[in-house]
Amino acid sequence: IIHYFTIIPMSPQSPYYRDILGFIYIEEGCPTNILGCFPEPFSRINGVDIFSFKELTIKTPSKSGEKIIASGYSKDRNIVYFWYEGSVKKVTEADPTTFTAVSLGFGKDKNNVYIQDAKIPGADPATFKIINRMIGSGSAFSKDKNAVYFNIQKNLDADPATFTIL
Repeated sequence: IIHYFTIIPMSPQSPYYRDILGFIYIEEGCPTNILGCFPEPFSRINGVDIFSFKELTIKTPSKSGEKIIASGYSKDRNIVYFWYEGSVKKVTEADPTTFTAVSLGFGKDKNNVYIQDAKIPGADPATFKIINRMIGSGSAFSKDKNAVYFNIQKNLDADPATFTIL
């Protein structure tokens, strides 16, 4: 397939692109500078409401203050999406009206907390926060008023009121 129009990134470092007609695309996991890698570098996301689609970004500390980066999440008025390694998954149980990105790969709505496209069972969205992200990975310690978590796993021995990372 040859595109006869421009596909523009929706934001810096974004996996999402929009063409002049408004259709949404993702960049697939095949960089154009690798020899022998010939698949189409972009795939259109079908079924997206192009008028309400937006990428969800997060603020992260940097040497020059704060930096806005892609969270992996996006949404339209009907569905929340998570982008990971060249593909988009629907976060089917998420409420797009109240969904927000918490951190890279973590999001929440009025009812649940999510890591990528999976619900973290029992996590309280009102008090959920990331405690420590592990550099160079998608892993993180987090907590809410009831428990401490490592990714999706609840740590039954940890007290959320006193838990700290050493």
